[in-house]
Amino acid sequence: MSLRIQLLGQTRITHDGSSVDLPGYRPLALLAYLILTRKAYSREHLIDLLFDGPDDPRASLRWTLSKLRKAIGGEYILADREEISFNFQSDYWLDVTAFEAGETELYQGDLLEGLYVRDALRFEDWLQLERQRLRGQYQADLERELEIHQRQGDLAAVIITAQQLLKLDYLREDWHRLLMEAYARSGKRAAALEQYEKCRQALRKEWGVEPAPETVNLWKAIQSGQLGSGAVSIASNIPLTQTAPVANGSAEQQVGGLIRRPRRTLPWLVWVLVGAVLLVVAGVIYLRGPGNTAQLLGTTLTSTPAAPQEASPEAPAWELSGTTVRILGPFPEAQVHLFLQSMQPFEERTGIHIEFQRGDKPYEEYLATRMESGDLPDIANFPQPSWLPQLAEQGKIIDLRTFLDDAYLRQQYPDVFLNLATVDDKLLGIWHVVGVKSLVWYPKQAFDAQGYEVPETWEELIALSDRIVENGGTPWCIGINETGAQGWVGTDWVEDILLRTAPPETYDAWVRHDLPFNSPEIKRAFEIMGRIWLNDDYVYGGSENIAMEGFLDSPKHLFEDPPGCYLHKQASFAPFFFPEGVRYGEDYDFFYLPPIDPEFGKPVLGGGELMAMFNDRPEVREVMRYLTTAESTQALIQYGNFLSPNRNTPLEWFPTVADLRFAQIVLSADTYRFDASDLMPGEVGFGSFYRGITDWVEGADLETVLQEIDDSWPR
Repeated sequence: MSLRIQLLGQTRITHDGSSVDLPGYRPLALLAYLILTRKAYSREHLIDLLFDGPDDPRASLRWTLSKLRKAIGGEYILADREEISFNFQSDYWLDVTAFEAGETELYQGDLLEGLYVRDALRFEDWLQLERQRLRGQYQADLERELEIHQRQGDLAAVIITAQQLLKLDYLREDWHRLLMEAYARSGKRAAALEQYEKCRQALRKEWGVEPAPETVNLWKAIQSGQLGSGAVSIASNIPLTQTAPVANGSAEQQVGGLIRRPRRTLPWLVWVLVGAVLLVVAGVIYLRGPGNTAQLLGTTLTSTPAAPQEASPEAPAWELSGTTVRILGPFPEAQVHLFLQSMQPFEERTGIHIEFQRGDKPYEEYLATRMESGDLPDIANFPQPSWLPQLAEQGKIIDLRTFLDDAYLRQQYPDVFLNLATVDDKLLGIWHVVGVKSLVWYPKQAFDAQGYEVPETWEELIALSDRIVENGGTPWCIGINETGAQGWVGTDWVEDILLRTAPPETYDAWVRHDLPFNSPEIKRAFEIMGRIWLNDDYVYGGSENIAMEGFLDSPKHLFEDPPGCYLHKQASFAPFFFPEGVRYGEDYDFFYLPPIDPEFGKPVLGGGELMAMFNDRPEVREVMRYLTTAESTQALIQYGNFLSPNRNTPLEWFPTVADLRFAQIVLSADTYRFDASDLMPGEVGFGSFYRGITDWVEGADLETVLQEIDDSWPR
């Protein structure tokens, strides 16, 4: 075939066996749009699609068209003064067509992987929808193949297919289980146990949850030798995706009798379809509507795609081309893909190669071992920033202010984030991804129907709770029951309240244990929390139900008719546990947890990951400069449920209005602090603090509880 076009994964075009190089992204975008949509288009339509910025868009289209025809041959593109189309009567082959006809193996990655056409928002919207459509077909094809392999008892094929599926969605717990069992039945016990650990770490990092009991039981069976190569065929034990209805509309779904967590894939697909319209409307209303811009967006986010940002007086020099920078992190595989996709424009501009290395689990121990052996990466991701000051004291961390000036840094980040990464005037890292926990969710239709208003202060929040009680309702859904982590929900409440009742320095001292758990400040935070938690009228099922109510089950009462409760405090990941089919902005909404003492402003509790630099070489500096730009997180932001504290993140990158609002809350924070329990020693943060919350809710004396937590701190 004369013209061979591969668009799935890395693009490759050949003509009579010779490689075709297109000059820039727009000729490729034009070719892909014409050949995939199979239509002829007016020049005006294509100008509107591909050119938002040029002064002479018609000339830009003529140039793009001429470069495309010159590269692939004029016979493949039909054009006159009015319309342009691809010549489908010509001699060509397209991988997408063959893939859609059943050749699943041709799916080598997302459509036009790495392609981003600046100032072409309509094309980008179309491309995202096409990527999701083809990705969905690929997943469906793999699921059908997996079901066949299961019935046939082909363990090797099950392993390969399950691995391919997990590359699409690393948070699918049922696929992890299939892979674990297939490994075990194949006699690969170590691989099965390692797969469980990968699953556990992914769920903990992404959602803050532990694996489902079925996954834990499977792990125990493999660990004890009860499940191995001598067991019965896998096909008789784990049917694929047979979904059973779940009582009361629970957000958990049962797959062949096994519980799996809600998936990221479906919310993204739904929101791409609905959110694409919402964002266009929101962009017009919020940016042009009277008074709305400041209310929703402030001035911290831009409304156009960010240009590549120069992070220093000198731009990356091409003499660094061919060098390699190693970055280490604990990312799940899907996040690695998105991260490398965001780094691709930098690699193309500079010729510097990025090598990403995934740290073994547990990540902190793995990184410590690397440091002890002297095998340091150039840059490392730190999901636990509390370790950085210690490494800085040992002289292992490079101060980023040695080559990044303050004026530039303030253009990229709010001061609160720069201060949080600074120790002894040294900038130890840059914030890559952050999260937000200081949120309250509510059932919007029922809330509005009662005439309730979103509270702006803590007093208004309590007044709203009282009004709900007066109207015969229950204000709060609270549940802390979770296997292996009972009580963690309460730690977030204490932390959020402390940030609203004391200076951030008090919070920091508490995290370091310079301020004991039984200090007046911490006791007051518990007492304020107790006015809600220990008030039977305020809590669904009464305060005694808190310890019995499952963490995953508690939000479902928002969606009962009438609502079992009207308020639920939880982080931005909460919708993953809402019943299927409920919609943001219609069935539910959220608001920022109001301040308590006005002098402490509007603090935000969250999580985050820092990128820190170990080796000071010119190419490593250039990568760190790039990591300070919004562009370095573009693919992550556009995927959804990722937030960057970078001021220059364009509005158009956020896949939903909710994501955009999360970012605004983070960027407008007066104080931002990392989850304290994550920063404390494990025996406290994940142990006595959790147990203390549970004991207190179940009736233990507060002073005794606080003393016991404090006594558990390692000496």
